[in-house]
Amino acid sequence: MRDFLTAFVLGLCTLATAYAMERAVAPFYGQGAFLLTTTLVVAFLAIAAGLALGALRAASQRHGTTAVPLLAAIGWTLLAAWLRTPLLQVLGAAGLRLATVIAVVAFIGVPVSGIASTLAYSTGQTSASRPGGSAWYAIASALSGAAIGVPLVIWLLLPGLGISGTLILTAGVEGLVGCVILGGTGSAVAQSAAAVLVVLVSVFCADGSRHDSRRGVIEAREGAAAQYRVVEREDGRFLIADGGIQTMLSKDTGEPLWRPAAALRIVDLFFAHPDSMVVLGLRGGAVAKYFAREGWQVTAVEPDPDALGIASRSLSFSAREIPTRIDDLRQFVRTDSGRHPVVILDAFGASPFPRHLVTREFFAEVSRRVATNGLFATVVVARGWDDPLIASLATELRERFRSVVALPTSEPPNTVGSIVLLASNRTLELPEERLPQPTDYLMNPEGLWGVTQMNHAWLNRFTPPAGREEFTDDRSGIDRISDGILYASRLDAHQTFAAGGLW
Repeated sequence: MRDFLTAFVLGLCTLATAYAMERAVAPFYGQGAFLLTTTLVVAFLAIAAGLALGALRAASQRHGTTAVPLLAAIGWTLLAAWLRTPLLQVLGAAGLRLATVIAVVAFIGVPVSGIASTLAYSTGQTSASRPGGSAWYAIASALSGAAIGVPLVIWLLLPGLGISGTLILTAGVEGLVGCVILGGTGSAVAQSAAAVLVVLVSVFCADGSRHDSRRGVIEAREGAAAQYRVVEREDGRFLIADGGIQTMLSKDTGEPLWRPAAALRIVDLFFAHPDSMVVLGLRGGAVAKYFAREGWQVTAVEPDPDALGIASRSLSFSAREIPTRIDDLRQFVRTDSGRHPVVILDAFGASPFPRHLVTREFFAEVSRRVATNGLFATVVVARGWDDPLIASLATELRERFRSVVALPTSEPPNTVGSIVLLASNRTLELPEERLPQPTDYLMNPEGLWGVTQMNHAWLNRFTPPAGREEFTDDRSGIDRISDGILYASRLDAHQTFAAGGLW
């Protein structure tokens, strides 16, 4: 029984270590297809290499070194937990993608192979002493532990302890397993060393994601879905999710200083008076707050409760003033029975595009929530005004709306930035006199900035061409496209925040 429990715990620690380390690297590169692929490839190769090495050791019957690879894995895990930020900063000189591969190999491959080697050796010894399928039972126990490891880390350990705390706790559990294994070898010195290690782990176990005011980090949260940071600098207060900038506010007034939020104000000019509106995706709450202050009856929908908590505590958002539902966005659209004058989808930040929110089927569902002469708007991060992604999404929208226009928010046209897509069954035209005049805001710098950005976006509007790529629930290349955008946006984020060590 002890051997199977040991295998179960080692299997749990293997996947827990791999996922926690991936989350440690995610702010550096972004939680996209490249990082996921690299993590899976490295993790499985490390498991295979560790199992092969452990099996060879077990076959040679070399007693007395059972837990050496495990102790090495523990030490490396603790080192990575404490030094991952400076290590990532040093690796950054190798280039974003190469540095990510090196980091994943170092942070995941090394400790995972050590755990797997110990598992194979222990299983091989058990099988040799008690034949009759013991090895298969141990493997089944290890796989059961691995299956539990990831959800345990995602929903309990990371939100409660942070990345450093999770890694240190995992190392402590491995240390306890090392004590059990070494107890059978009679190695008093090694057993004592493992026991001391466990004590040190319990003493130094701490949340490595706490805020650091010296770097301008005023709040940090390891959520189930992402790592959140609220960072304050001279130019404003930023919300950052997994290393990608989501929104920016004035640190003095709390007003949005984010170009897409300013461009979306054009929606207000299409209506004689405020009405009801649904905002799908909070992104710090800047868009919902603006329209609520202009008199709109706003309902916000956000799938991640951690994002709502961050917005409420650090970004001047109040769920009491703006009704906010915690729900999957597509599920809300599917079950909502209303038809709204305005629906805004603001869920595509500097992070991977949610696959289920860019498909033809989703836009068919969301179009049924828009009133007959209403407006649908979405903010899309793209690699320039002529990004094929914009054309593809616009083509999908034209299947449901008669008019679709794109409002760029960045300059020059070939730079990474956000584009607002407006769609409606009415003509999307405004008399020029409806546009506010910047000269009326000369005594209000933030108001002047917002009006200037809105006018820039509207006056540079264009009709996207027909797209060549289709996104459906059955077939979609959005992961590949999204990862390219993620890479380009991370380069900008690194230039802005590298000195802060946010990863």
